Amino acid sequence: MSGSLSFRPKRSINEDDLAQAQPAIRALVHDRLEDVWAFCEPHLSGEADRPDPRMAELALRTLRELASLYRLGQAQPLAVAESAMTPRELAMIKIREDMTALEAKRA
Repeated sequence: MSGSLSFRPKRSINEDDLAQAQPAIRALVHDRLEDVWAFCEPHLSGEADRPDPRMAELALRTLRELASLYRLGQAQPLAVAESAMTPRELAMIKIREDMTALEAKRA
């Protein structure tokens, strides 16, 4: 064994690597935030033997991070209404079309 240090080979992370890893990392962050919330929840619900008020602050930060992960603070694009009909009316039309198609197949 020589007296020199051995280093890992240099790696670089490029934009393509980031784009490919983003969904997996987002899922990992989500799971870890859920774990933090689960840790805080007994202190908020009164289930903990000795509630810790610091957990309320941690829970608020966790909620902020989850909201950020889901981009809840960003303006949502307005959906362009395809028709003036309600979702129920659209569903009823679809059901009628499906029933008509099924009756045509039976005949």
